Amino acid sequence: MTPIADEALRADARRNLALILGAAREVFAENGLSAGVAEVARRAGVGNATIFRRFAQKEDLIAAVVERVMRERIDEESAQPAGGSPGAALRGFMERMIDWQLRDRALLECMPAGVLADPRLEALRTELSELAARLVAAAQRSGEVRDDVGYEDVVVLGMAVAHTAAELQQVGPDLWRRYLSIVLDGLRPGGGELPGSSPSWTSVCAGKVTAHQRHGRPE
Repeated sequence: MTPIADEALRADARRNLALILGAAREVFAENGLSAGVAEVARRAGVGNATIFRRFAQKEDLIAAVVERVMRERIDEESAQPAGGSPGAALRGFMERMIDWQLRDRALLECMPAGVLADPRLEALRTELSELAARLVAAAQRSGEVRDDVGYEDVVVLGMAVAHTAAELQQVGPDLWRRYLSIVLDGLRPGGGELPGSSPSWTSVCAGKVTAHQRHGRPE
């Protein structure tokens, strides 16, 4: 193969990859992770075989899409302006987390489905956990969040509100804000002692929150 032809092939492969990932993101965002590869291929304008040459299994394609979404999510949080109270910053984090999940079913489903346990997402998973841990710790130092709450609790509570809101969108698209306010009130100091401890970040990402609980640092 001549250099020109080889370069053209690489450009074509890059274009196909961009089309596939763009289409997959749309399909999974709209229909969830159970959506079929055939629909992704149709929207991308490529054949199923083209997708499977690049992604041997559907799970590989899902991981690539979730990686993109997580990167955007983390970048958005990292770009948030400083100012305001730590409690307000934590509330903003939870509001954006819930809003993203309601707009993107892939993000809504990836944690309970255990997608975040994929080793390929480990670096982003750690980055996200550290970001959440810093927000919770700052709100605790300012006296706006009770000391016996872990960042894992905050993530799980945000997931719970998002999943409830997804079921109630036909009833009221903004009902989640009501339930988030109730959750945030429960995070403030002054309540009764909490039973047990926060789940491990590993179990949360794997979609396997069990009685095996630990209150600790990001993993």
